[in-house]
Amino acid sequence: MSGPGETLLVARKAQGLTQDDVCGLLGITQATLSRYENGQRVPDDETLARFAQIYEVTVGFLRHGQRMQGALAIDSHMRRQKTTKATKATLWRRLEARLNMYRLHASLLFGAVNK
Repeated sequence: MSGPGETLLVARKAQGLTQDDVCGLLGITQATLSRYENGQRVPDDETLARFAQIYEVTVGFLRHGQRMQGALAIDSHMRRQKTTKATKATLWRRLEARLNMYRLHASLLFGAVNK
């Protein structure tokens, strides 16, 4: 995936927002947001600036675009536990997204230091 797609997806999850939440804030359709997050479409500069404001990051952060890592293996772990509630899985996914946001921040900082 190239562009900010995966970063947009992870930033949304880290904020605990749904696609509906973001669509309402940006005035875009769910299909458009899905295309942005899947890297099928790149938002224009104005839209990217609005995403940055909603997610409380910089446009540069969103443009950095780095492959995110699955830290908690949530899907395989949760499938084995029949008693797991949806809210618990949602919390785990949000924590995983936050961890990836920290990784991305660290990557940007290390890149700036090495220049």
